[in-house]
Amino acid sequence: MQSNGSYALNGKNNAKHSNFIKKILTASVSVILALSLSSCGTLLSGYVLNFGDDGKHVLSGDVNNENADSQSNLTVEEPDEFESKFEFDGDIEIFKPEGQYSDKKLTSAGQAYNTISEVYYAIADSVVEITTETVQNSFWMGEYVSTGAGSGVIIDESGIIVTNHHVIENANHVVVTLTDGSEYEARFIGSDETSDLAIIKIDPNGKQLTVASLGCSDDIKVGEDVIVLGNPLGSLGGTLTNGIISATERTITVNGIEMVLLQTTAAVNPGNSGGGLFNMAGQLIGIINAKAAGEDIEGIGFAIPIDTAYAVIQDIIKYGYVRGIVDHGLIMLDVTTQNLPSAYGKYGITTVGVIILDSQFSELLKYGDKILSVNGVTIYSSSQLDALISTYSVGDKVKISVMRGSEVVEVWLELQEKVPDRVSFD
Repeated sequence: MQSNGSYALNGKNNAKHSNFIKKILTASVSVILALSLSSCGTLLSGYVLNFGDDGKHVLSGDVNNENADSQSNLTVEEPDEFESKFEFDGDIEIFKPEGQYSDKKLTSAGQAYNTISEVYYAIADSVVEITTETVQNSFWMGEYVSTGAGSGVIIDESGIIVTNHHVIENANHVVVTLTDGSEYEARFIGSDETSDLAIIKIDPNGKQLTVASLGCSDDIKVGEDVIVLGNPLGSLGGTLTNGIISATERTITVNGIEMVLLQTTAAVNPGNSGGGLFNMAGQLIGIINAKAAGEDIEGIGFAIPIDTAYAVIQDIIKYGYVRGIVDHGLIMLDVTTQNLPSAYGKYGITTVGVIILDSQFSELLKYGDKILSVNGVTIYSSSQLDALISTYSVGDKVKISVMRGSEVVEVWLELQEKVPDRVSFD
């Protein structure tokens, strides 16, 4: 289920991921989902921030990954104080510490400082390999199965694992491999595209799992040592890389979604997505989800802060999705002069603009309506409308002005809570 051979870090995207291309930051930085293609195999590696014109970084050749025999006596520090706990199926409790180290002004690890090797052997078994199978269709190949790979972190002894949304997105079958080589089929608990986080679960069948201890990302200091554990290239599970925290609040835009991430110099490669960023007390302080790549770029990786991820994890485990996200219920099509002929051929659309194809929450909005404005704000694209709607709350009413034929129609639309349709990998 894993790809072998050469891995192009920023080669061409396949159709599944073409919608990830966005301009971000400055200097014409584009964001793509890193892929490695081998036959029908896809290495789901995470978001890659491409700097420069070509940025052709290729990894190739055989790499041996041998497990060391020695073990450490390090005990991962457990926080003294905890925030509220929550339950899943009545018996799962995930704990998150307060920022108890903030008064020490040293690092998120507090006074305790351990060697890289000690930390590794204490936490290595909490990070897993994830392989996916996705049923796809193409004109030339018909129905076929593509495979992907990523990483995940065990956060509860019952088998709860956190990973990235894009690692398991659209997957029909997911397998988790532990460091001892044992494999388990995973079931889908829930995910959130906005935060790029997902929760899956395995049944350990009585096996004692190593659970990551959650730290406090608010306590992280620029310059402190950190390590990354994951499954680079989809075939090197259990790989450790180390570095420092370069920035604690780096704002980037991925697929039109603004995210505030931790930046690190620890090497991040395709397959690391969903893996853990740990401090030197062995505490999980971030979930890896992006890297920077380019001809002159190295040592720029990104992780979702655990303080940000924690609230999302709570909601997903409890409800299967993140509550409170606003949904307008509109399916829209951006029609330009360039794609107007195809829009006409497929949908019968004859107008350039943001066109409504379906309205789930109001029958007053019709197929073919051209959206002019929302609460007086002129609408130029569906992504702009989405961004505007995200500033409102569930239950708010917005006035949408549309052009219907030669008539301008105004409709009040009550915003609903976004509830994903997906409930399993089936």
